[in-house]
Amino acid sequence: MEHMTIEIAFLTMIVVYFIASIAQKYVKIPLPHSIIILSVLIYKFQPELLNIHINKHFDTIILFLIPIILMYDAMHLKWKDIKQFKWSIGYLAIFSVTISILLGVSLYYLDIFGRGLSIGAYVALFSMNMATDAISVGNIFSQFKGIPHNIKVLVEGESLGNDATAMIAFYFIGLPWIINGTFDLTNIPLISLKLFSISTVIGLVIGFVGFYLLSLFNLFKQELLIILGVTYGTFTLAEIMNVSGILALIVGVITITTLIENSLRVETLETKKNKNIYKFLRKQVTTKVNQENIYNTIDTFSFFAVILVFISMASMININNLIYYWKEILIMFVATTLIRAIVMTKFLLVGKATKSINYVGLNGWIILNLAGIKGALSIVMLHSLPKTFHFCEQPRPKGRGFMPKWHKLF
Repeated sequence: MEHMTIEIAFLTMIVVYFIASIAQKYVKIPLPHSIIILSVLIYKFQPELLNIHINKHFDTIILFLIPIILMYDAMHLKWKDIKQFKWSIGYLAIFSVTISILLGVSLYYLDIFGRGLSIGAYVALFSMNMATDAISVGNIFSQFKGIPHNIKVLVEGESLGNDATAMIAFYFIGLPWIINGTFDLTNIPLISLKLFSISTVIGLVIGFVGFYLLSLFNLFKQELLIILGVTYGTFTLAEIMNVSGILALIVGVITITTLIENSLRVETLETKKNKNIYKFLRKQVTTKVNQENIYNTIDTFSFFAVILVFISMASMININNLIYYWKEILIMFVATTLIRAIVMTKFLLVGKATKSINYVGLNGWIILNLAGIKGALSIVMLHSLPKTFHFCEQPRPKGRGFMPKWHKLF
C-alpha cells in the first residue's frame, strides 16, 4: 500500500473539505477553522491518512501556493476601486502596518515576554503578526451577504498590500537586526524606496510584456499560461533580485488584468483616431468568454491551494506547545488586536472630516478590526528565523508569571 500514499492523502483532503463545507453551511463554522481542526485530529489519531510528510516541506509548499492564491485575489481587485479608495488602501497596506509594528515594538520597553528579546526580535515578531491572511479573510467574507462594497475593497486591498509591507519589515529590518545584533535605522527610507520602486517596476514591466504576448494569441490555454507566467515571473524575479515578490506579483497581475479590461471595451471614436506605436494596448487581445474561463480556472487552482495550505498548517501544530505557551499566545493576541483597533480608528473618527480616508461607520470599523486574521505567511516568516533564535526553547523564569513586570495580572 506504500505506492497508494499520495492517493489516500488526496482522497482524505477531499473528504476533509466536504465535511468542513457541511460544517460551514449548517453550523456556520468558518471553512479554514474546520479544515485545520479536522486535519489536526487526523494527524493525531490517523496520521497514515495524510502520511505525505507535509511538515517537512511546509515552506516549499507554501511559497509555491502563495502566488496562485494572491493572484486570484489580485485579479478581483479592480483598478477603478483602487483609484477611488487609493488613500484608504494605501493607509491600510502601508501606514497602518508600519504604525502597528512600531506600537508593538514599543512594548519592548515593558519587556512583556520577560525573555530578554532584542528590539529586532520585537520587529520580527510583530511583523509576522501584522500580516493578514487573504485566504481566510476572503473565505469568511464570501459567506456573508450585504457587506458594503467599500468595506470589501478595503479588506481585499489590505489583505494583499499589507502582506508585502509586513514581509519587507520582517526580512529587511527585523531579520537582519536579529542576525547582526544591530541595525542602522537611517537606512530604512532608502531601503523602503528601493524595495517599493524596484518591485513596482518589475510588476509593471512583466505585466505589460504579458499583455503584449496575449496580443499574439487568442486561445484560452495560451492566455491562461501567460497570466500564470506573469504571476510566477514577477514573484520569482523580484525574489531573485532580493526585493518584494508579493508586491511585484500584485502590481503585475493588476497591470495585466487592467489592460485586459480596457481592451475588452468597445473602441470609441476618440481611441480610433489616436492610433500610435502602442496600438497593441488598444487591441482586443482576448474575449470575455476566455477571461471568464480563466477566472474560473484560477478559482479552482486557488480552491485546491487553500485546502492544501490549511492542511499544511495543521501539520505544524503542536498541541503541547499551545497549552504550555497559552499565556504568551494570549498576550500576543490581545496586543495585536488592541493595536489593530487603534490604527483602524482613523476610519471611524477621521473619515467624516476628510474625503481622503473612507468613512466606514461603527459596523465597518468592527469588520476591519476582525479582518486582521493571521495565516500561512506568518508561519513562513517564522521559519525564516535563524536557528539560534530559540524563543520557545528557553525555560520559563521561576514563579507563576512569564512577564516579570505584569505577573500580578494573572
